[in-house]
Amino acid sequence: MGKVQIVGKRGANGSGKGADGKVGASAVATIADDDETGTAIATGGQGGRGAAGGDGGKGGSARAGAVVDGIFPAAIAYASATATGGLGGNGGAGGNGGDGGAVTGARAVSTNRAADGLAQAGAYGIGGDGGAGNGKGAHGGNGGFASGVFASATILSPGEVLATAYQIGGNGGAGRGGANGGNGAESRLVNGVGGSAGGRGGVGTYEQYAIGGNGGASEGGTAGAAGNASVRLAMYDMAQAHPGEKVQSASVAQGGDGGDALADTAGAGGVGATGGSADASVQVSASTMVIFSVANGGKGGNGVAGGGRGGDGAARVVGNQGTEPVTVNAVVEAGAGGDALNKGNGGDGGRALYSQAEAQGAGFVASAVVDTRGGDGGVGVGTGSHGGNGTDAGPAYAYAVNTRYASGSANAYVDLRAGNGGAGLNGADGGNGGRAIVTDMPRAVSRGSIGLDQFGYGGNGGSAVEGGNGGDGGEMRSTLSFDVDRVSPYAQSTSLRVGGFGGNGGAGSGSNKAAGKAGNATGVASVTGTTSVDTLVNTFAGAGGEAADGAKVAAGGNASSTGSATSRSGIAVAEGAAYGGVGGALVGTGVGTGVAGKGGSASGSSTATGGTNAIASIQAYAGAGGDAYGAGARGGAGGTVGRLTAVAEGNGIVASRVSAVGGDGGDGYQGAHGGAGAGVTLRNVGVGVAHGGALELSQIAGAGAGGSSEGGQAARGANASSQLTYDESTLATPSKTLTLSVGAAGGAGGDQLGDSGSGANGGTGAASGAFGGHGGGTLTGTVTAYGGNGGNGPVVGLGGAATATGKATGDVVFLDSIATAGSGRLSGQATAVAEATATSGQVDAHAIARGNGALASVSGEVEAALSGHALVAASAGIGGTVPSPTKTGAGITVQGDPNAAGLAAIYARNDAIEGAFAKDSEAVATAIIESRNPGGAELGTVTSTFQIRVNVGALDAMGETTLGMFNGHALGKGFDTLAFTVVAGDEDDYFNPVDEVTLLSQRFGDAKAADAYFADHVIDLGNLLAQTNRVGTLVLTVTMTTTGSGSGNGYAASLLLGDIGDSGVDPVFGGDTGPFAVSGGTADDHLVPSWVTSPVQAHAADYWLA
Repeated sequence: MGKVQIVGKRGANGSGKGADGKVGASAVATIADDDETGTAIATGGQGGRGAAGGDGGKGGSARAGAVVDGIFPAAIAYASATATGGLGGNGGAGGNGGDGGAVTGARAVSTNRAADGLAQAGAYGIGGDGGAGNGKGAHGGNGGFASGVFASATILSPGEVLATAYQIGGNGGAGRGGANGGNGAESRLVNGVGGSAGGRGGVGTYEQYAIGGNGGASEGGTAGAAGNASVRLAMYDMAQAHPGEKVQSASVAQGGDGGDALADTAGAGGVGATGGSADASVQVSASTMVIFSVANGGKGGNGVAGGGRGGDGAARVVGNQGTEPVTVNAVVEAGAGGDALNKGNGGDGGRALYSQAEAQGAGFVASAVVDTRGGDGGVGVGTGSHGGNGTDAGPAYAYAVNTRYASGSANAYVDLRAGNGGAGLNGADGGNGGRAIVTDMPRAVSRGSIGLDQFGYGGNGGSAVEGGNGGDGGEMRSTLSFDVDRVSPYAQSTSLRVGGFGGNGGAGSGSNKAAGKAGNATGVASVTGTTSVDTLVNTFAGAGGEAADGAKVAAGGNASSTGSATSRSGIAVAEGAAYGGVGGALVGTGVGTGVAGKGGSASGSSTATGGTNAIASIQAYAGAGGDAYGAGARGGAGGTVGRLTAVAEGNGIVASRVSAVGGDGGDGYQGAHGGAGAGVTLRNVGVGVAHGGALELSQIAGAGAGGSSEGGQAARGANASSQLTYDESTLATPSKTLTLSVGAAGGAGGDQLGDSGSGANGGTGAASGAFGGHGGGTLTGTVTAYGGNGGNGPVVGLGGAATATGKATGDVVFLDSIATAGSGRLSGQATAVAEATATSGQVDAHAIARGNGALASVSGEVEAALSGHALVAASAGIGGTVPSPTKTGAGITVQGDPNAAGLAAIYARNDAIEGAFAKDSEAVATAIIESRNPGGAELGTVTSTFQIRVNVGALDAMGETTLGMFNGHALGKGFDTLAFTVVAGDEDDYFNPVDEVTLLSQRFGDAKAADAYFADHVIDLGNLLAQTNRVGTLVLTVTMTTTGSGSGNGYAASLLLGDIGDSGVDPVFGGDTGPFAVSGGTADDHLVPSWVTSPVQAHAADYWLA
């Protein structure tokens, strides 16, 4: 191991008035060794201090060199050379500082001649810092320049090499007592690294850094300028005698920071200096490569009167002739603006001048990546001033070429970020965020796959929290179009990914002030070609700025996503989503009756035209309203959903999918009210044509939730409506299969967070579908509706109603209508209707009401086989009156926790049921079942199911579970068979599962026997709580199935299901009265009499557990 270290002698101080300090001595250190390690260190001598009126001496220069060459099996050959220029001497009173010493060379060369070894070289050249100047008219010394820095690492057999070079300009000296600051030295590094990795299997890593010196600070004078930095690399590894298999390289240029402008003794001072610029340019030819070209602008200097502008940046990288994977990266980060130290504006951010990446290869992947960012603004101080503005995202270009055949891919990615606005203090306004406007920046050519990504990010506005206007968030707009056949006609597939984020508005405070506006977000992607193509567009709008102490609040930004994909012979997919921004919050004093910011809107469209399959999907999520604080204020309204369309056309699998969600209302705290959620209405926004293929249409609407409130009024959930009509009767070539779905979900009511008051009611959900004209194929339709849950609170809000209505015609039809009411103090009413005309298939209506306590839910479902026309209907609710029969089609109506008046009417006509239930019962719910055959002469089957779910852990106690049956009667000419069953099961008890058990099963062959059975008949199902463990969800299912022919024939019966126990036992399911009545009819295999004590009864107890 060899090491040489030389330190130059310090220059003598000036002696006598006006005498300058002497120059520091130069230092030269070199070593050449065949040992494993050689280190050379040279440090120039410091310049002498000047006497009064004299200048400081210049720092001494430095040069270092190290060469290591030998055979080091399985070891490291390491050469290191470090040269540091001497410090400039400080000037005497009224004198200038001495310049820093220069670096005239730092060269490290390492060669390892052994196999499987490592060669490493590091060269470091650091210019000396300038000395301080003293007094007005003087200046600090300039930083010393560094040059001649080079590191080379070579291995003759395949192995690893690492070459690192740092070239750093010296910092400018400080200016004291009114002197100007010295300038930082620039740094220009060209081909500062080299070497080779010894053949196939070898890996070479080459890193070089050019760093400009910082400008010197000044007390009352002019701040020193920053040093600029540039780095260049041209490396042709494949031309080496022993080229490696892979090259990894990073070339980084870092501009120096601008000097600070500090206050003099009187408090006066200037503006900070501009940050140094950075420029990086790289070109590499290698088999496999990962290359970075990086440019970072320097920060602007801080200043008493304002901050300096940030330094600019530009980067370019080219990687070519690769035979294996190639990835090149151009990275630019412009410098941030400096801060104002007293009253003044913050410095604007530096500019991202350009960034360019080009990749060319013949391997599996060729990728060009651009990542660039505009500079952030600095902090502004004082009324009338503002924070620095963030700069716009600069121009960029990414280009990838892959000449490999169909297995190769070419990817070009562009990611542009605008700078953020600087904050405003002491009455200053916040700076505006920069814009990100991105248009057609990535391009690629390939015989295989192509991937193009283009994203933009608007800068956030600066906040002004001490009495000022907030800065506006920057807009994001990303537009990308690509014609595959024109640019890359042999590509097998092409994917476009587009989108980004709008900037958030900055907070504003004080009367007559305003919060910053949110940045909108717009994304547009379009691709056409012969082969398979797809687009994905996702946009996120910025949030509105917060308003404090009487400032005007800002709404959330608007988002829009538009995608189009056209393939002449392949698959086309266009997908997108848009997210509106959140409204600004309303806080602080003086809010009065103010309203927080409204949420931003969301809109979009997707269009897919495919030679085979085509899928178009668009989703819109409007922004939530902002929160409000203070009595009398109100949360912001939720944002609305704008125009939406999804159009798909193809010749195979074709799908059009649309979903939209309105914005939630903002919450209210400290006595503020909740904001209104936004309703959503969709009508036929999806279009699809399959030309004889398989067609799917989906349309879903979701309303926004109402805002919660702490001591004010919570807001009601909004309503949602979705209507879809589709008719293929006019099409020359109808679809082979149709899958159609439409849904709507009402918003939840806001919670009451205070100690008194009520949660708000849930919104309604209404979905309807009319599907017709489909011949020769299968139609599957689903209509789904959800009511919003009532808000929680000391008093729980009411659940919202849900209505699902479906109608279809065709050859083979499967139609489901499902309605789920919202839970609450009382549930909403769930109504589901399904009507169809077809030669075969099935219709299903399912209604579900959700409880808010021990009674988790009640539901009714009717299924009917199709052989002509059929109409089935189901209704369910919790709380309220005993239901009436539908008297149309086959139906079931279920009501949990019915009122006392309806139960009294049942008792008046049924003595046995009255005796069992009226004086000592905890009842559950009521229901009516009407099992009408929908078909004509053919045999039809109708199955009606009533189901109840109980939160077992919420039960207090339970007696004998009892079933009352009454009012059984034939419909029309009756039935052929009727089956009736009662089954208990456990849904959620994972650790202690209980098998499903049949409590009751009965079958009938004629109406007379059924009438006798369903006439004021009571059956004890046993104490189902005896062997339970009080966890999970207990499910009790009652099923009636009838078969028969002739339209309108069937059976109806009524049931009452409840609990009989001691009068002191609490109600099992809650509610005022509790019995559960079911009307309708159906039966099953055998009866387990109540007087038989059997394992069946014991097992049944496991289900009602607790």
